[in-house]
Amino acid sequence: MPKIINLIGDNFGKLIVLTKNGKDKCGNIKYDCLCTCGTITNVPTQSLKNGATKSCGQQKCKQSKHGFSNTPEYFSWRGMIRRCEDTTLSSYNNYGGRGIVVCQEWKNIATFVKDMGPKPKYSTLDRINNNKNYEKNNCKWSTPKEQSRNKRNNINITYNNKTMCLTDWALSLNLSVSGFRYRFKHWHLNKAMIPK
Repeated sequence: MPKIINLIGDNFGKLIVLTKNGKDKCGNIKYDCLCTCGTITNVPTQSLKNGATKSCGQQKCKQSKHGFSNTPEYFSWRGMIRRCEDTTLSSYNNYGGRGIVVCQEWKNIATFVKDMGPKPKYSTLDRINNNKNYEKNNCKWSTPKEQSRNKRNNINITYNNKTMCLTDWALSLNLSVSGFRYRFKHWHLNKAMIPK
């Protein structure tokens, strides 16, 4: 009986292993792998492990190397792909599991980097609208503080035609977050919005 090996999430040359998909004639598991050029290809375990397959093999891939391996942009790109396509990832349900996908253009890392630009230090890839996909018009580099303001579980409050999350309203009113949260839950909104 062939030894069961789980390669999901591993890198082999230009390939990132996404998910198990079928077996070869010897009963070894085959994997769907994403190539840096954006092509998904099905590869047997042994071909990955012995280095026989390092890319999708298409001519466009053979002719160019993306040159982004081990860069901050590459790790952000890889994380984005995995969140949307790797069903074994603990965070998958918050991304691919609820229908968030990576646009076809961004399956190519060179296009992703061209659209996003260099990753600033201490920043992360952030979707502007958390219910929309990873694509050029919905993504930006954000500081951890900015990204924390953009979580799905944030409470956004609209007052006088201005919308901000609860934390930002608390800061603007010179109140503690817990104090303003209490106001928001128990007081009429007009009263809750009176600055300290």
